[in-house]
Amino acid sequence: MKNTLLITVLLTIFINFHSYSQEIHGRDDVWFMMLHTFKLNDKWDVGNEIHLRFDDYLNDDQQFLLRPFFNYYANANIIYSGGYTYIRTYPYGQYPLPETKPEHNIWEQITFNQQINKSIFAHRYRLEHRWQANLAEQTDGSFEVDDYDFSHRLRYRLMYRRPLNDAWEIVLFDELFINSSDDLKSVGFDRNWFFIGTNYHFSDRLSLLGGYMHHYAKNSADRFERHPTAWFIFDWRLN
Repeated sequence: MKNTLLITVLLTIFINFHSYSQEIHGRDDVWFMMLHTFKLNDKWDVGNEIHLRFDDYLNDDQQFLLRPFFNYYANANIIYSGGYTYIRTYPYGQYPLPETKPEHNIWEQITFNQQINKSIFAHRYRLEHRWQANLAEQTDGSFEVDDYDFSHRLRYRLMYRRPLNDAWEIVLFDELFINSSDDLKSVGFDRNWFFIGTNYHFSDRLSLLGGYMHHYAKNSADRFERHPTAWFIFDWRLN
């Protein structure tokens, strides 16, 4: 686990250092997420995520995400998950899309949890299979979806949680995104998220996680986005 953490930290530092010679743009963002889960039995639960993401604080729509999923608890420390994601990316920022761009993806995931004293570490590995829309210009100058490009994306997240008392806990994570071609033969950096915040438990069923996220993404070989982001996550367990 220590080696994985060291590699993640060093890679994040290298990516940010390397980007200093590139063009970097971006504004402050505000993200909201609602997480619902419903427990079916001791092994299975189902849920849904709704994401509302805004650029330039709350002034511009950035993305909307809908993500239904299931979890299978192999044991206390290993969780298998899968689901579907619908994404709408709106024109925003200094280099906006010509039109709203949809994406569909399905994904598989495995999470390993480890507790050391009061600290909890979670390693999450996700493989996404992505269908991203091609926007083609029409004769009247407008843009419409013209077929979809297929690719994969690998995601690894290392999360740290430590309770402060019965209601509060501190949460940190770093998540690395790696793009891959449709045949999984070529890979490249896509983005990185670093988050630090606190989670408040109103009850066993409802909590609110809020904090700061450094969002860093690659647009092209010489252009990157950097977004200081306030992120708020409502976690509601329905049973």
